[in-house]
Amino acid sequence: SLGLPALEEGSKDAVMLKDFADGIYTVHSIDPSGASGIVLAEIYDAGLGGEGRLTACAARARVGKGDAVGILGFIVEGDWPAVVLLRAVGPGLVSQGVSDVLRDPKLWLYNGSQPVMGNDNWGRAANMPLLSGTMKKIGAFDLEDGSKDAALLIELEPGPYTMVVEGADGGEGVALMEVYLVPSAQ
Repeated sequence: SLGLPALEEGSKDAVMLKDFADGIYTVHSIDPSGASGIVLAEIYDAGLGGEGRLTACAARARVGKGDAVGILGFIVEGDWPAVVLLRAVGPGLVSQGVSDVLRDPKLWLYNGSQPVMGNDNWGRAANMPLLSGTMKKIGAFDLEDGSKDAALLIELEPGPYTMVVEGADGGEGVALMEVYLVPSAQ
């Protein structure tokens, strides 16, 4: 019903279909044999439980160069534009107990192959006070003023988007890539 291609019969891909109560959930993708590699973890709101809506998604990953950049895709659904907060957090993870972070994350948002907008160092953004207020409003953990974490607040038309995260200085490390649907003012 979601229009997804069928998985190959007998593949080792994992799938779960479940109606979750409102809340915060974490998905861990691991290879039982202990091997490492690239994994595509997808989350879809299948609409099984009624009016629920997926309002945020995040992935923590080791971000490198070239084919090892961080990628987080998402789709804005509906008939109207939506306001979305995107964050690429590296230095902000240190206070969360994460080591070997991406010291200077830069994010770019794409619609297909077309760049929409990018950010490097959220504290230098022209709309920094609005960014900060929105982070508080939606309950995202604070980023230090002047940190090298990246963030965008943008209104997007319905459609598919891709956030790409890399080291602005060519560095590598652990980053948290986040997408939040910002609730409209009522």
